[in-house]
Amino acid sequence: MRISAPGMANLAYFGCLPMGISNYGGDIQIYNVSEYAQPFFTTLNPMAEAQLWSGGGFSGGIPQLNLNIDVDALADAMWAPVIEDLALSNVNSNNSTISTLKTRLNSLAENEGVSDDDKSTIKELLKELEAQEAAMKALEDESLTNDEIFQKSKEISKTITEISKKASKITVSSASSESSVSEYANESQGVFSSFNSNYATSSISSAGSKGRAGLNSTEYGPAFLDKVKQIAQRINCDYRDLLGVMNSESGINASAKNPNGSATGLIQFIESTARSLGTSTSQLRRMSPMKQLDYVEKFLVKNKSCAGFSSGHKLSAGELYALVFLPARANRQVLASRGEAYYSANKGLDINKDGKITKDELGNRVLSKRVSDRSFYA
Repeated sequence: MRISAPGMANLAYFGCLPMGISNYGGDIQIYNVSEYAQPFFTTLNPMAEAQLWSGGGFSGGIPQLNLNIDVDALADAMWAPVIEDLALSNVNSNNSTISTLKTRLNSLAENEGVSDDDKSTIKELLKELEAQEAAMKALEDESLTNDEIFQKSKEISKTITEISKKASKITVSSASSESSVSEYANESQGVFSSFNSNYATSSISSAGSKGRAGLNSTEYGPAFLDKVKQIAQRINCDYRDLLGVMNSESGINASAKNPNGSATGLIQFIESTARSLGTSTSQLRRMSPMKQLDYVEKFLVKNKSCAGFSSGHKLSAGELYALVFLPARANRQVLASRGEAYYSANKGLDINKDGKITKDELGNRVLSKRVSDRSFYA
């Protein structure tokens, strides 16, 4: 990599002015920071800044030029922290994407609406991801330079992108009828009142993406869908995610009751939670779906605030479900770990079986439980 002509001209001032460096355009650029600095690619010159700002204010002196500069050494020294940041950014991004893809693919592999051919494809893609995971692990070799890590991680990133493209072509059949959530044995129906450690287990079925939601189709029509959309807009989330949470919890059935406890309704309110909202599970069960939605909104607004999210924060699918599953930890990425009661009661949510229930896994669960708007029209 060579230093550009303007950069060469500015080298004489490097030791005495706050100059910056960038690889923008492929060549080393050295320039006046205040005019051209690109923060992501730039390392400032602290010696020059210290010279100009001495004694608590601008010194006002005329900087002395330094014409005896080792250009190669300067380029290497200035480029080192930049390429280190870029390499670290690539590594973190790749690891995060691999983890998310594995979670999503494992979830799809267990979905009854995925064809056998697609399930074979999923197995192949998971093998490819394992190979990329191994390649990322190899980048921990201390003998590698940051330049080498950056270049290798870029190639891995390209491969991951191709895997992601293939994964995006896998579809879930909308013709599949009600799918049982029995594979998520002891899964939390997750309403925690005032962040208490009360949890309930479930054996409730989900609404099919094409079939009617709930028990009485006349109560789950366009007006119900419109109200869900209005609530989603007020709490700042995707209405499809809100439907996915309710589908996962109760099959979008306002009168659903967990046979193993008090959990009742669209998001499986437990008794203590119902009381904190000014009602009871028996009253909730007798309410119309439209009326019960008011308590769903009240619950989510309260927990969103208690979890530390601002009213303007857009809730992701994982965050939304975390407010129902374990609101006290909704701001964490890892919500429960092996050895905790929360994990033991809900280990079916640990899709990749790594001993942790993460917000990403909850988000993927919600996405897999979304229902079509057509479900609410005759």
